[in-house]
Amino acid sequence: MARVLITGCSSGFGFEAAKTFRARGDEVFAGVRDLSGRTVGELRELGVTPVVIDVTDDVAVERGVTQVLAAGPLDALVNNAAIFLHAAVEETSDALAYRMFETNFFGPLRMSRAVLPSMRARRQGVIVNVSSVAGFLGMPGHGIYAATKFALVGMSEALYHEAKPFGVRVRVVEPGAFPTTEILRKALGSARHFGSPYQAHLDAFASAMSSFQKAAPSPDESLVIEAIWRAVHEPETPFQQPVGADAQAVAAARRAQPFEAIEAMIQQTLGLGSAS
Repeated sequence: MARVLITGCSSGFGFEAAKTFRARGDEVFAGVRDLSGRTVGELRELGVTPVVIDVTDDVAVERGVTQVLAAGPLDALVNNAAIFLHAAVEETSDALAYRMFETNFFGPLRMSRAVLPSMRARRQGVIVNVSSVAGFLGMPGHGIYAATKFALVGMSEALYHEAKPFGVRVRVVEPGAFPTTEILRKALGSARHFGSPYQAHLDAFASAMSSFQKAAPSPDESLVIEAIWRAVHEPETPFQQPVGADAQAVAAARRAQPFEAIEAMIQQTLGLGSAS
């Protein structure tokens, strides 16, 4: 049995991961922003302990992690909390960009810093950062989101090497497009501007992506939960785990192809034209 803290458990992958880990015998602490959410009662009924943690707040992170550690040592941290924004890079305000980075990058950084001292002292533990296919591929309208995930992977890679001598493992799980997650429904929104020169291009991308996803078999979100579970419980898992056929295909292409080949693949697959 492992003692596991998972952030972003009010819905989506975090909620499902908390249920799965608990069903398999782990002691689970579910990070939520408040205790009034509709899923908190369900988690409690399953034996999961909700903990108030706002990953964008230093004090809240310290308080929440201290609460968890007061009950005993922590074996694993899963940094899952994230938010999404659909907008062209030029049309993204500083405020929205900062907000994205506060949650998607600085959140995992805060959480990792909070748990690492106790893990190093025990010379054991694992930190799992949930990134995205956007962590290795920047797509139109997803620029700032991709930037946060690129940054998360880079930080994770450095931390992997820094923490390994102390017996602490670092892993990254990179889901592709999984429509069952609520990250899109809970997106910050769109930074659309009336008369935007980018709008036709972004609309074409969105339409092509929608058609592409409808034509493909609906991916099973349990694949992501299994990848997270393996990253915690199976030490031999690779540093990065792309999850889903799309993420695996893109990851393989990025490793083997130059940027120009990836650009051509995107243009052909999604039917996007060059900028006018």
